[in-house]
Amino acid sequence: SNVLGTLKEKEETARAMEKAARAGNDPDLYFHAAWLWLEADRSGKALALLKPLADRKKVKTDWLLLLCNTYINLGRTLDAAGSMDRAIKQDPSPENLYTGGVLWLQAEKPDRAQKHLLRLVAMPSPKSDWFVALAHAWAMSADMDQAALAMEQAFGLSNLPDHAYQAGLMRLQLKEADKALTLLLFLETQPGPRADWLVALSNAWVMKERFERAALVMDRAARISKKDSHYFRAARLWLQAEKPGKALPLLTLLVGRPEPKAEWLITLSNTHLLLEDIPNAAKAMERAAGISKKGKHWYRAAMLWHQAGNGPETTAKTIGLLRLSVEKDPVEQRWLIDLAERLVQTRQRTESLTVMNRTRLAQSREPAALCYRGALIWMKLQQPQKALSILKFICNQPGPDYSWLAALVRLYMELAQPDQAEKVLSRLLNAFPEKAKTWKLAAWTALEQADYARAAAAM
Repeated sequence: SNVLGTLKEKEETARAMEKAARAGNDPDLYFHAAWLWLEADRSGKALALLKPLADRKKVKTDWLLLLCNTYINLGRTLDAAGSMDRAIKQDPSPENLYTGGVLWLQAEKPDRAQKHLLRLVAMPSPKSDWFVALAHAWAMSADMDQAALAMEQAFGLSNLPDHAYQAGLMRLQLKEADKALTLLLFLETQPGPRADWLVALSNAWVMKERFERAALVMDRAARISKKDSHYFRAARLWLQAEKPGKALPLLTLLVGRPEPKAEWLITLSNTHLLLEDIPNAAKAMERAAGISKKGKHWYRAAMLWHQAGNGPETTAKTIGLLRLSVEKDPVEQRWLIDLAERLVQTRQRTESLTVMNRTRLAQSREPAALCYRGALIWMKLQQPQKALSILKFICNQPGPDYSWLAALVRLYMELAQPDQAEKVLSRLLNAFPEKAKTWKLAAWTALEQADYARAAAAM
């Protein structure tokens, strides 16, 4: 009520002053009326009086400064900066130059800001704030070298931690770790350092590949900020420093949160693996997969459980997780092969056939070794034709393995195609004449065809 009453009084005073100005056509009275309208929070009324004043042949600096303030109140930054430029021409005082520079920065015109600010910092006894504004102007112009230099000059004058921090960040952007460290190490020694200062210092140590120092500082930042992202970053740095034991408590803290992230659990799993604790690595990865629902995470969990032991319970868990890995696309061929292999091993033939029918190995870009495993599964499932297409494909690749060619020879014999078997056998003998088992296979092939003389020669 009091505030509204005061504003009303100011409006009445402004209105009376404007009336007097119009009566006498006095520019000074117009100026005072405009000032009173601004005081009454009526910027539009003030602007209506100030614009004609600014258009006169002889314009006072105070009129332009008040016009600038009016434009600022109205959110017209470009107009405010233009008015300040006119004021600077008449009165290039440090205050006006600084305000003009800042206004052009706010208008996102750094080149125009630099003209005022460079002139300003060249004056005797420059202030740190002037260099800070100039640094921002250079940064907006993407000239980080000049920006960093200006911010360092600001810090040299003020010795303020925030100026050291800003200069340090700029040196980090320039990948100048040593210069950044000079600034950021100052921050580490300040009482009650801020977490973001320490994060920047940690990043500088990372650039120097001093991962243990980086981890120590990030660990300290995390304990100040209590931010999950800082705890996680510290843990990963401890891993880079080859100190998984120090990463473990940080990750254990994170995964104890009500809603842990999958990436935290994946990193915890990798940490347990580095500490040779495979069961806990498998548990963590399984939890991660339960959150992400990604096939690759289910698969990774399955393989870790497989590494953890060979008992029936572990095998069952591995199969269960592999089933989850192939439920939704995208599915990798090796996931299907690993599942099918274990289903065959546990005599679950029907499901294994279903899984193998989803594979696409012949004429694929999959590794030949994986294709060979698929061929062996087809043979165990008594599907020789499907095995044949895969074996022919991989054996036609340059430098086939002995086992691939030998399997193709046996398969051709099983399919009663001895001529084809002989052709592959000839390749096998030329490629691996030093292997005794090659000649044993030749002898077996001859015996299967009742060619006892050739069998004896092979032996």
